[in-house]
Amino acid sequence: MEEPAEPGCHEMLPEVLVHHCPGTPGAPEKPGQQRCLGNNLTEGGVFCAAGERQSDESLHGASYGPNPICKGCLSCSKDNGCIRCQHKLFFFLRREGMRQYGECLHSCPSGYYGLRAPDMNRCSRCRIENCDSCFSRDFCTKCKAGFYLHRGRCFGECPDGFASLEETMECV
Repeated sequence: MEEPAEPGCHEMLPEVLVHHCPGTPGAPEKPGQQRCLGNNLTEGGVFCAAGERQSDESLHGASYGPNPICKGCLSCSKDNGCIRCQHKLFFFLRREGMRQYGECLHSCPSGYYGLRAPDMNRCSRCRIENCDSCFSRDFCTKCKAGFYLHRGRCFGECPDGFASLEETMECV
């Protein structure tokens, strides 16, 4: 059975890089565990600056390429990227073909909105057709190019009784 992590350290998961240990200066190294140095969790006693981690090459002997991006993660998998984010960041699941990986972002990308929750903040997809930015899943704040914004929805032409403002792409 694996021993518990030192106080302040996050639990070490198999094949997962966990790298944030607030307030645990110089926790002792135990077999099979990483060691806390200052505010950072490292493997083999290598010191990493706050918010950083060891390179993939030094941990696994090969790079996982430009993705996953583990900046802002509380835990990060070499195969799936971020698994958990720091408190104020948003978890975003990026998909590239058949592959998907997690990222921790300060704000959600175009076509998504931030959904705050006690366990973890997440980016959720706008459900409005032709929406570029939304406030919530059902209220658009900016439409894709060529579409007009009207009452939180996107239209190719403004509804009857409304005029289009080309400068702002809104129906009034």
